[in-house]
Amino acid sequence: MSLIHWNDGTPTTNFNRLFDNFISRTQDENWQSCHYCPSVDIKETEDAFAISAELPGLDKEDVNVSVEEGVLTISGERKLERDEEKENFHLVERSYGKFIRRFHLGDKVDHESIAAGMDKGILEITLKKAAKILPKQIEVQVK
Repeated sequence: MSLIHWNDGTPTTNFNRLFDNFISRTQDENWQSCHYCPSVDIKETEDAFAISAELPGLDKEDVNVSVEEGVLTISGERKLERDEEKENFHLVERSYGKFIRRFHLGDKVDHESIAAGMDKGILEITLKKAAKILPKQIEVQVK
């Protein structure tokens, strides 16, 4: 499973990230060119991986989760709903637009057991590990 490196928020990291994103966004399929890219956490347990994506304000109908050729794709759109003729905005900091995030699963995940659920704007995806990589205790026999 491919992981995306975490940004520690330091000014140097943010400066480097600005140029890295400018140069490599079209080349790196994990970071798609988009105005709104949901934050994602990935954790591993003994028998599964879990992906949590922040999708505030979205309903499950606004989000699509699919697996094709070993790639998990999370996509959707966060729509801006406002009437600029009636509303006078002084500041807009929230991001909107279509998004897509992709993760290579490789042979570590059982593709048939992937499950997704959404609650309070958090998308939770559970990816059970393939049987061949689960740890197995082997009993030693006395002869």
